[in-house]
Amino acid sequence: EEGDAAARRTPQQRALLTALALLPPLGFALSDPSIFFSALDNAGTYGILTLFGIIPAAMAWAQRYGDGDAEPGDAVAPAALPGGRATLVAMIVAAGA
Repeated sequence: EEGDAAARRTPQQRALLTALALLPPLGFALSDPSIFFSALDNAGTYGILTLFGIIPAAMAWAQRYGDGDAEPGDAVAPAALPGGRATLVAMIVAAGA
């Protein structure tokens, strides 16, 4: 199992894995900080889109329509805001664009 393999690693193997994970980004950051900051900016942009755009619409979908067994006109929970499935899909698409 995966957990057993991680427990059997020696300190030298753990140090090597840590170095392999940390040294390449450190090298880029030290050689040209603008590349590293640009990468952080792009990574943050996609994280924020997911966190504040896609997840809330998906949560509203799950709260309104449950696990998908509901009929198109039936809602599991009352809608707190206007709009239906099309509005939620539009929100997810707009957040991903």
